[in-house]
Amino acid sequence: MISWEILKQFSVVNPPNVRLYREAEIENKYTLHRERIKENYESVAEYLIDKMFSDEACDTHMVFIDNTFPYNTESNIKHMLVWINPKYSENAKEVRSFIKDNTSKPFIYFKNSIQFKTILEVEHYHVFIQCY
Repeated sequence: MISWEILKQFSVVNPPNVRLYREAEIENKYTLHRERIKENYESVAEYLIDKMFSDEACDTHMVFIDNTFPYNTESNIKHMLVWINPKYSENAKEVRSFIKDNTSKPFIYFKNSIQFKTILEVEHYHVFIQCY
């Protein structure tokens, strides 16, 4: 189980150098979900763009959502994601400001290192919020 103490080691300048894990049941659901997506879309990235940024006139730069398939964190930690619209490029400082605008609780955020990313084509940050 991933604790707040473990997460505190990580940041945008110091992402995890190991793969963070999900509970087996969540990992299985994640795998099935990705397989179902590929039945209807060319890629997971195409699906994500369609679901979050589909309107051609969409000028939303970032979306802050619950992670449907969270890592195995302690119960007082909420795992969320910030997805970046591929039309834009946001830097870590802008992402931090966006997160702060959406929560008043302590948080940690980072992008997984490329070798641990399961979705490469749509930039995203993992956000962990300390709930209590």
